[in-house]
Amino acid sequence: MSPTRAAALAARVGILRRVRLRDGAGAMRRRRFTQRERDAVYIASGIESDVEIDHIKPFSAGGTTDVTNAQALSRRANRKKGDRFMELRSWQRDFEAKWESHTSPNFLLVAHPGAGKTIGSMNVASKWLRNGTDRRLVVVVPSNALREDWKADAATFGVGLQTVEFTGRGFKEGYDGAVMTFQGLKNNVTLLRHLASKHPTMVISDEHHHCADEKNVFGTSMVAAFELATKRLLLSGTPWRTCNGEEIPYVDYDFDGAVLHDFRYTRQMALNDGVVRYVNFQGHRGRVREALSVSKFDIDSQSPSGALEHLLRAEDQRFIAGIVSQAHDKLLTLRQSIPDAAAMAACIDKRHAAQVSKTIREVTGVNPMVIVSGEEDGGHSKVKQFRNGTSPWVVAVRQISEGTNIPRIQVLAYLTTWSTNLFFTQQVGRAIRKRRGLLDHDAYIYMPSTKELCEAASAMEADDIQVLSERNEREKREASEKAESTSSEVYFSDHRGVEFEQIGSQWFDARDAEAMHQMASSAGIPVEHVARMWQVEGRVKAMGSEPAQQSDACQPLEDLQRDLRKANEQLVNKIVRMTFKHSDNADKKQKQRAFKKVNKRATEKAIGRFAPLKSLSTSQLEARLAVLKEWLQ
Repeated sequence: MSPTRAAALAARVGILRRVRLRDGAGAMRRRRFTQRERDAVYIASGIESDVEIDHIKPFSAGGTTDVTNAQALSRRANRKKGDRFMELRSWQRDFEAKWESHTSPNFLLVAHPGAGKTIGSMNVASKWLRNGTDRRLVVVVPSNALREDWKADAATFGVGLQTVEFTGRGFKEGYDGAVMTFQGLKNNVTLLRHLASKHPTMVISDEHHHCADEKNVFGTSMVAAFELATKRLLLSGTPWRTCNGEEIPYVDYDFDGAVLHDFRYTRQMALNDGVVRYVNFQGHRGRVREALSVSKFDIDSQSPSGALEHLLRAEDQRFIAGIVSQAHDKLLTLRQSIPDAAAMAACIDKRHAAQVSKTIREVTGVNPMVIVSGEEDGGHSKVKQFRNGTSPWVVAVRQISEGTNIPRIQVLAYLTTWSTNLFFTQQVGRAIRKRRGLLDHDAYIYMPSTKELCEAASAMEADDIQVLSERNEREKREASEKAESTSSEVYFSDHRGVEFEQIGSQWFDARDAEAMHQMASSAGIPVEHVARMWQVEGRVKAMGSEPAQQSDACQPLEDLQRDLRKANEQLVNKIVRMTFKHSDNADKKQKQRAFKKVNKRATEKAIGRFAPLKSLSTSQLEARLAVLKEWLQ
């Protein structure tokens, strides 16, 4: 037990009446706030009764006893808070500052999928609850799986959210509020309206664009239930425009119908912060032909998606088998270093999911888990089982979509006909959530090479407004499914190979892209760095007819070499740490000598002579990195 925790335990059981600990420099640490400090925080808080002054960052976690780390909490909230403390990302702290200075009751947060909207939102919500008395929190989400995720994340902040068994009196004793689906919102409008009229209430609407449902039921319910709410935090992974001129409640728009956000965290920002994975798109050509006809339809990057459903539903599944084979090969490579890495196949509907599941079994020998909407408990138990397991494949029909957090999914086979930017981005978002402590830099998307999907893939790299057109897409799909169910036509398909692959924001010929992946794997660096280096050196060129406008940004060669030097230094440090791991007597000078010796020998083995690290070329740095990786093995 650490000295800090031992002293805290002693204070709790009455051994010590006043706790003073030493910091790293030997100075005494004061745990209790002075009366002057307590008075200052009390006056600033504006809370009139039942108040306790406590640390924001807990004392046991290294928090200082200073007014800058003090907060006024209700007695109940302080008891629930305990020693919980969540380390926030920099964008979440920026969002918190903007939220606290915001005066309107409505706040729209748009943050890229996988960036951590739930944690950022629960951080501000938990503080809002603690900074007042008798406050309530209601979270509204699209699915049962997300409902359970929010409940678990809220618990890490000491916030209890009820999910079932609501009564006329509101929430059960000990709960701070509730989390429910949009369908649950519709069924509990009267209860929630009464709650908001009696208590200061904050509502969080996750994926708020769902309020633009087909009959506007959810939007109407949102207004009726939370018209009197004190705070409304609206969340989305992608911005949108008005749909057929109908505006979503509590959101403002500009003259062009684009939504106006109060805080936005873009994909580019998330990539720069290392929050999400780089995405590599691989588009596949195909041909579909009718069984009783000579007519054929080719699917490539210049083709509209009109024949796509026939291609994906073809009886022989040869096209899908080609995509699954490529995706599975990549998955096997990833699982060599990340054993629980997984792949997901996104399908059109339940019948199509059964087809794809059979194809995956035949091609890979793996029996995938199948999760579709409408299952008992909304498929949440299966989502949880897959999240916590190690099985390689899952087949899903919309169930694993917005906000569902399964970070081990790193490969996506996009086998659905939905082609709107909003839906495409949400599906790709299932594969881009990085896990801390793992070198899982890349996500891999395998998809039909239609014009619409290529444009949607390109838009992943752009900071453009994306259109909310789920309603029109739903109508098209329902009409198509109805026609499919009554049609006797039979189609067959061919898989005609990989046409292109997107690395970063550039599009490359499939052969060049494969060579880049091999180089990245051997050097242990992201494939985007290899692509930029090869472009600078003139070894490859991006495709001249990109599916969409590309960014002119290219990493300078010196930046690439800087990253390679950093990777070299990290491995040297790791070797030195491992060398002295079990040595208690090693001093700083010994470790410095060891560091110099490892550096010298690695350079000599890589290039045949010693030279300063800063003088090495790109190829020499890569060779040196390979030597260090070999030593670590």
